[in-house]
Amino acid sequence: FGVPRELVEGLEPIPIIRLPGYGELPAKEACEKHGVKSQADREALEAATEEIYKKEFYEGVMTAGPFAGLKVTESKERTREFLFEKGLGFKFYEVTATKKPVLSRAGGKVVVAVLPDQWFLDFNAPGWKERGRKLLAQMEVIPEKYRKLFEDTIEWLDKRPCARKRGLGTRLPFDPQWIIESMSDSTIYMAFYTVIHRIRKLGIPAEKLTLDFWDYVFLGKGDPSELAAKLGIPEEDLRGIREEFEYWYPVDQRHTMIAHITNHLTFFIMHHAALFDERHWPKKITLNEPVIREGAKMSKSKGNVIPLVEVPRRYSADWFRLYSVSAADLPTVLDWRERDVQTVGGRLRKFVELADQVISAKPSEERDESLLAKWLISRTASMLKQVDEYLSSHRYRDAAIRAFFDQLRDVETYVRYGGRGFNLLKEVFMKWVVALEPFIPHLAEEVWASLGGQGFVSLAPWPEVKEGEFRPDLEEAFRVVERTIEDVNKILRTVGEKKERLTIYLAPKWKYEMLAELEEKLRPPIKPKDAFRVASEYLRSHGKEAEHLIRQFVDAQGVMPHSTPEAEEAMFRELVEMVRDRTGVKEIIIAAPGEAVPDPLGKAKAALPGRPALYLE
Repeated sequence: FGVPRELVEGLEPIPIIRLPGYGELPAKEACEKHGVKSQADREALEAATEEIYKKEFYEGVMTAGPFAGLKVTESKERTREFLFEKGLGFKFYEVTATKKPVLSRAGGKVVVAVLPDQWFLDFNAPGWKERGRKLLAQMEVIPEKYRKLFEDTIEWLDKRPCARKRGLGTRLPFDPQWIIESMSDSTIYMAFYTVIHRIRKLGIPAEKLTLDFWDYVFLGKGDPSELAAKLGIPEEDLRGIREEFEYWYPVDQRHTMIAHITNHLTFFIMHHAALFDERHWPKKITLNEPVIREGAKMSKSKGNVIPLVEVPRRYSADWFRLYSVSAADLPTVLDWRERDVQTVGGRLRKFVELADQVISAKPSEERDESLLAKWLISRTASMLKQVDEYLSSHRYRDAAIRAFFDQLRDVETYVRYGGRGFNLLKEVFMKWVVALEPFIPHLAEEVWASLGGQGFVSLAPWPEVKEGEFRPDLEEAFRVVERTIEDVNKILRTVGEKKERLTIYLAPKWKYEMLAELEEKLRPPIKPKDAFRVASEYLRSHGKEAEHLIRQFVDAQGVMPHSTPEAEEAMFRELVEMVRDRTGVKEIIIAAPGEAVPDPLGKAKAALPGRPALYLE
């Protein structure tokens, strides 16, 4: 900098801050600690600066100047006021971004200009933040974890530039040389959407859309008769526009990405709070995390962006929608993985194949009254109930998985192991496609029309479910069979050899009765002595078998899923072919209590409700 060395060599630093744990000159100690020899030691200097600045600001006490004895945190603002009072201070603006230079999405440098006569929105105007906080407090935010970020944003909002001098946009009414900045102009546009179609249809010219017009339409201010006469608009048309707004508002749900919380969405809240009556305040904001691809952030520079225009060419709209909604929920990042996309595509094709079979099947007078048919009816009823609940609580991923993947597996199971009751399958599909419409609307419409549905499936009412269709005993019995298949396969993997025969020993009825009594009378935490007391009669009658069940119950803290003995036996007998198919064991024997089935190792005594005993040979 052209400063002679001898001019600075004799200078000694003057201490002005006392810092606990340091000597008279904390900065000097930090430089020595980090090995700073000169201004060229940038990394060491930054480390020393980071250490001292933070500690001095929060823990330091002034030792010099007019504010000696005050904490640094207090003296900072007092010093600012002092300098301005003496005419020695001036304002300057500093970029606070942690990563510099600040670049746009396109890679260009962001230039911040301080313009003379700039117009600002003053978010600290009296009463404004109070209304904003009130609006947010009564608004639903999903995921809820982001409410705090909204609250913090409202607090730090101060003065925000709201106009610029170049580009497209609306002229600022108070100062036409300025154009309203887009973020400030776009936060209540949904109110405009509610009425613009009527305004266009009626051919009302722009010059008649005055402030008085909008005050009446959006706020109900003014006399419609007088306003109609003043603007030359028929009163019934003016009232109709107001009624249209009233019909649609408030905004029931606003959905976008979390990156907009600290700008657009908080402005959306604040501007509605400032302009509208409370009954027209927005009700809900839902947010989603960003989309990445194969574990990496998407960017043009990496070449891993999929333009939306390519989606119907590479996949299909329904395929894209189904994968997107089933791969992530609102609080989680959607990681687009091609392998998983193809898996979803395969399941979608299976759905189409099944739909084609049902569509092309000949009508029949016969009705399938089999156990598996009743199970499928129950599963479909449960699906409709659960999907309705999931959608109502914004659990879209759970809804998609239950509506499509789980139900598809259930229908496949019925077709493969149960029946060809195509009348039943048609009834199931007519209800099923209504639930699938939010996820795969195009396919749902096509299947609906092909099966004889009236009008559009998107306009069809949600299917009614009759109480008699629910058979939780059959649904749980099916899960018991599935768990048993898993247990068999674990054993087969452990022994490492094929088996020719599987005997499945079912538990006797008294064990179900005993378990029901334990479940009714005990709640976690369950202690052994309490369980033994409740089951004392069974212990006297059945000894060690009863004791085994008690210990299993206590270990599981009461969580022992099971159905009724009748449903479990019936389901095992119905699904013998499925057990054989999924285990590879050729001979399957279902041994109910009392049947004369060989039990060389005494396995039957270990059978439990919902967990049969197994013997492989």
